[in-house]
Amino acid sequence: MPNLLRPLFIATFASLALPETLRAEPPVENPVIPFEAPSPEGRIAGEVHQLPGSDPETVLVISGGSGVGVRTDTSAAIGLFLNETTAVAIYDRRGFGGSSGRSTVPNTSNSAWLIPALGADLVAITDHLDELGYDRIGIVGSSMGGWINAAAAARSDSIDFAVSLVGGASSVSISDTFDALTDTGLSIDAALEMTPNQAGAVGYDPACDLAQASIPMLWVLGERDDSNPSRLDIEVIETLASAGQPYQYILVEQADHNFLNVETGQVMLDWVPDMARFTASAGR
Repeated sequence: MPNLLRPLFIATFASLALPETLRAEPPVENPVIPFEAPSPEGRIAGEVHQLPGSDPETVLVISGGSGVGVRTDTSAAIGLFLNETTAVAIYDRRGFGGSSGRSTVPNTSNSAWLIPALGADLVAITDHLDELGYDRIGIVGSSMGGWINAAAAARSDSIDFAVSLVGGASSVSISDTFDALTDTGLSIDAALEMTPNQAGAVGYDPACDLAQASIPMLWVLGERDDSNPSRLDIEVIETLASAGQPYQYILVEQADHNFLNVETGQVMLDWVPDMARFTASAGR
């Protein structure tokens, strides 16, 4: 089975050149708290960033896409989300950096076990941070990280809310089939129409996990994303929300998978304040 999980930008966050009006870069002497969380594979190593003199009640744990390995791959999230009330945790994925275990290149087939395994690692981190005394723990994942969010949210009592960027509601097979179709030159609309009939049942499907999870969840999706089928994700989210799940989404017009405007090439960050409002109130 070919690897249809497209190697993405290292993480959504790493691709963003933040405008000065939204830049919140941490100071050079930013306090860093290293951690090692016991996990099924031994340990997951990472670090928590806080602003000097702050006593944050909330911590956001960042999970990137399929190309992520070491914690620095997602370090741009620190400048995007760190503030006086919110700390940011980044970590080495299993088998990378200071984390034990075997590193595995994701593909459609192995995602059936790999994503739940990575979700278990994320749960290990959130449980550890809960023991450190943070009042609220949120998880933020981009692309494949959205599936990791779903797997973790269904298996943890320590997670208060989740944010999934450009993916995580449709199955891996649906997303990868759509991606493969647009790679042939098909338009997004044509690929969306063909995908449900061509996708198989191979790989991770978040349906059961999303139905089981009970925490507030927000998806931020790109209208012109030709890697992940935003419209099909929205159908899943709306169905679950209609059934009573505390789920919602933001659709960023003209945005692709990297939150770049497909017409101008400019980074689009209009969704960041809305996400901040969600993270400030979710789970309270």
